[in-house]
Amino acid sequence: MPNITVRAAAEGLPSINRRIFLRGTAALGAMSATVAAPAFAAEPETTIHERAIWHMRELERLAVEDGAGSAMVMVVGRPCHGQYKGFKTMLIDHHGNLRDDDSMFVEART
Repeated sequence: MPNITVRAAAEGLPSINRRIFLRGTAALGAMSATVAAPAFAAEPETTIHERAIWHMRELERLAVEDGAGSAMVMVVGRPCHGQYKGFKTMLIDHHGNLRDDDSMFVEART
């Protein structure tokens, strides 16, 4: 096959050169990076106490979504070694009120 140059008919095509092409693609890349920035924003830090409450509320929501008229969610922290004293509890009652009388996860709130 012979190695000859053939001019293409450029009717209807914009005049473009390497510099214009690179400038246009760089601008598109900058725009997409600007739009995508919020998707990569870090989530706010939450404490163990806040995460526990979120999970309890989520369980409450799922129970109601499943048909319950109301739901109670309780977390019981039990000490090891078979002792029955020193329990800590946290409760969301059937009215949706949070009760944390035993200060569960208190060290995580500071």
